[in-house]
Amino acid sequence: MLQFHYDFVDRFVSRDDYQLCEMDTDSLYMALSANSLEEAVKPHLLEKFYREYPQWFPARSCDSHHEEFVSVCSRGEAWNPRPCCKERSTFDKRTPGLFKIEFVGDGMVALCSKTYFAFGEKSKVSCKGRNKNLNHLTKDKFLSVLKTRESGGGLNKGFRSVRNAVFTYEQERASLSFVVVYQTEGM
Repeated sequence: MLQFHYDFVDRFVSRDDYQLCEMDTDSLYMALSANSLEEAVKPHLLEKFYREYPQWFPARSCDSHHEEFVSVCSRGEAWNPRPCCKERSTFDKRTPGLFKIEFVGDGMVALCSKTYFAFGEKSKVSCKGRNKNLNHLTKDKFLSVLKTRESGGGLNKGFRSVRNAVFTYEQERASLSFVVVYQTEGM
């Protein structure tokens, strides 16, 4: 993720045009000053951006038509992929290691690692250690934690195996945390 952030985003997009919101080992959420990543790219780097695009994202053209793709997109024109290009794009969408857009929205409340609420036409929520089906998590709950600096709680239910017997449990957890402190041993 750091390589993508520094070698791609930071290189092609001015720091005035994006704000990193949340990053994990396999995802990066950022706010853009433009409607899309492509619109936020520094104009003098557009050709290089499109040339390197398939190294980071599912290719939008096959190798045979890549130069044409770079030329058309660098001029700001719409790319009309041929069937071979669509086939390559479909294949690349299943390729591990390439970045795919998972969510586009209007805003995000990111409290700490793996705890965020992204909103727009649809919403996307992540709350480590809390059962989303039992707890109605809303943008307002996340905003309240952010504004008051007081953690929010919720209920978890599950099964636990103890000495060859299975039990159900209910647990109240403070899982909408304002601050998470990690301790590293050996420092």
